[in-house]
Amino acid sequence: LAALPVAGNSVEPLGLAAAPDGSAWYGDIAAGAVARIAPSGEISSFPLGTPLVRLGRLAAAPDGSAWFAEVTGYSITRLKDGKLTRHVPESARGGPYGVAVAADGTVWATLQGANQLLRIAPDGEIQAFDVPRPAAVPTDVAIAPDGRRFANDSRGFLYLLDRDNKPSVYSNVGAVFPLTVYNRLESGFIGFDFHPEFARNGLFYTVHAER
Repeated sequence: LAALPVAGNSVEPLGLAAAPDGSAWYGDIAAGAVARIAPSGEISSFPLGTPLVRLGRLAAAPDGSAWFAEVTGYSITRLKDGKLTRHVPESARGGPYGVAVAADGTVWATLQGANQLLRIAPDGEIQAFDVPRPAAVPTDVAIAPDGRRFANDSRGFLYLLDRDNKPSVYSNVGAVFPLTVYNRLESGFIGFDFHPEFARNGLFYTVHAER
């Protein structure tokens, strides 16, 4: 492990995404910005230009851009070559949080308050898909190494999206971890990621809170 210095004396990093070129992106709430740290250690900061900043997850795209959820700005935002492009969903209910980018540039995101998944096509078209269980509070979405798309239900379910973008239960994570806590902030089935050989071995990793 190596600790890399960051810009400024007060830093509140939130979210981390590694890019194909070896750089990494992170949210800096104290600075009201998203920052990129190059393989050399050089840091570039990109202010969001809003009086309040609350960020969700970040994802690095194959084209070198970064995507992230702006909770206070109610948008899924693309940062490319210093330019911010905000994609605002039509749903009146909010909570953009999870973000993932597929190999073809399609972006997937979660709307916690709306109980929905968002698909943002490379041309910017936004589609919303309901999570099948009410009050699911989806917090995370990810693209598996084999290209399949998954999203979570904070109450303990992992969903797989089919070719028609319809989610169905892939795994009942809550049944495997009966001591999980669901009634506190940042509780329940919070996040997940995949083993690099997931298509062969079926392994994935979860984050959840237990009593």
